[in-house]
Amino acid sequence: MPSVSLTDAGWVIFQPLNLAQHNDSIGVSGIMYYAINGTNVALTAMLSVIMIARLHDMYQGSRMMLMFLLIIFLGVHIACGVIAAITLNWLLDSMVWMLNTVWEVLSLCLSVWIAVKHFRALTCF
Repeated sequence: MPSVSLTDAGWVIFQPLNLAQHNDSIGVSGIMYYAINGTNVALTAMLSVIMIARLHDMYQGSRMMLMFLLIIFLGVHIACGVIAAITLNWLLDSMVWMLNTVWEVLSLCLSVWIAVKHFRALTCF
C-alpha cells in the first residue's frame, strides 16, 4: 500500500470520474446508468408538465404565463436531456441537478406569489 508523507499532504489532486473510460464496452452497468438517466429525465418532464398545468390554472388561463412557463420548461428540459445523453463526468450530472432546481424554485415562487395575491384579495372584502 503506498504511503504519503506528511509533506505531500497538501498536494492532493482531484481527478473527476470519467465514465467514458469505464464504459468503452457498454455492459450491464452502462446500460443501467443510461436507463436510470433516461428515466429521471422523463419522470421530471412529466411532473413538470403537471406543474405547468396547475400554474396555468392558478393564473386563470393566462396565455402569457403559459408561454413563459413553456419556454422555460423546454429550455431546461431539452438541456437536461442533452446533458444526460452525453454525460461524461459528475460535473455534467450536477448541471442537470442545478437546472432542475432552478425550474423548481421558479415554479415555487410563482405559486407562492399567486397564493399571496389571492389571499390579499380575500382580506380586502
